[in-house]
Amino acid sequence: MLTAYAPDTSGQQMRLRPVSDLTQAMWVDVRGTGTPADQIAALQVDLPDPDDMSAIEISRRFYHRHGADYMTVFLPGDTGAAHPAIAPVSFILTPHRVITVHKHRVAGLQGTDLELPESDPRHAILALIGACVGDLADRLEDLGRQIQDNAAPLFDEAHRPKPEILKRSLVVYARAGHQASTMRVGLLGLERILNHLDEEFAAQNAPDSLAPVQRRLARDVAAMLAHADVLSARAAAISDTTLGLVDLEQNRSVSMLSAVVSLFAPATLISSIYGMNFQAMPELHSAHGFEIAIGSMVLSAIITFLFYRWRGWM
Repeated sequence: MLTAYAPDTSGQQMRLRPVSDLTQAMWVDVRGTGTPADQIAALQVDLPDPDDMSAIEISRRFYHRHGADYMTVFLPGDTGAAHPAIAPVSFILTPHRVITVHKHRVAGLQGTDLELPESDPRHAILALIGACVGDLADRLEDLGRQIQDNAAPLFDEAHRPKPEILKRSLVVYARAGHQASTMRVGLLGLERILNHLDEEFAAQNAPDSLAPVQRRLARDVAAMLAHADVLSARAAAISDTTLGLVDLEQNRSVSMLSAVVSLFAPATLISSIYGMNFQAMPELHSAHGFEIAIGSMVLSAIITFLFYRWRGWM
């Protein structure tokens, strides 16, 4: 699917609006497969190979070809799976337009009235990067609230969660740590694009109006990278705390079971002794032998219980 956007100056602020004429487009978004070959040819640029988009070598993600700069990063988005995933997105900057290529839905590339200070593709690519940074910021904020809300019951001594809830919480915090790492990968990629564009704009003697936007985006990305590291560390720490609480609950259950078993150990010993088949045994022919045996069992259990309570084991 191919969608083209062109500057619209009808309002007070220049914005990118969808258009049908590719010759007027300043931003062209190519998503998924099935785009007609004639539309691809009209872009007059080679789209990146899927293998290059997925490669980890910087030389295959950032390169210059036929007057266009190719920059590929991994950004989180909707791939149709149960949970958000990360997939490659290529930004192609040409002298006349910006082209984005991706297979999954990226919230920052939905063309939601992007504002431009000037009709320049360099401003357009910075606006797109800013939209992606804003999407990642929203995701980090939601993730921080999720971690905070799920962690609150762990520190409530009066209403400690049950072991089943604690075990489910481990999955929640593991997923939160994974999401924080995923967003950090996206932020690192956007940081590389900004650094690459800084070098390219310096070589092109780009307008001074680009520098403030670049600096603002660079500051935002650096702050969000630090925030992602904090969230990842919090998720790991709370996951360790939850695992420790699960272990304590399991140890407590095992301790209680062991105490109950040992509570009746003396009674079991007495019953085993009186179950022996020796002829000469005390109270074997006594009229009160049964009562003496039962009383000894009960008394041994009571003494053991009182001893455990005194030691704080029960």
